Amino acid sequence: MDEQKKKGDRPKYDYSNLQRWIEDGDTVAVSDVNEAARQRIHFDCGRCRSSWSCPSLTNEQRREVAELWRSVQLFDVQALFRAAGFTFAEAKPTMLHITIVPGKCHKCKRELSDDSEQVVCRCRSLNLNW
Repeated sequence: MDEQKKKGDRPKYDYSNLQRWIEDGDTVAVSDVNEAARQRIHFDCGRCRSSWSCPSLTNEQRREVAELWRSVQLFDVQALFRAAGFTFAEAKPTMLHITIVPGKCHKCKRELSDDSEQVVCRCRSLNLNW
């Protein structure tokens, strides 16, 4: 009893639903998301062996996300992804595959030969060249 009072009478929390709270806590209602973001796109990276799908972004949103990512404004990137309907589990791998310098691989820093938005480098890393 004295031990509980020392800790400030804080209740013991049940963490069994923690993963569900994390996944559901930052989602946006589907009715609030614009029509372009409702379409999903699938990504595969051979280097990190990850595969995920996420809502597609408009060209303006991609450009804005890339600028924020390159200027290391991570909270703003997360807010933009959340507004577009991404969960944290979808936003994180997407962020990590955006090129740090446009036209260069985010892993090995080689010049990317293709000007498309999704480029797989010789190191097998997926690059989102937005």
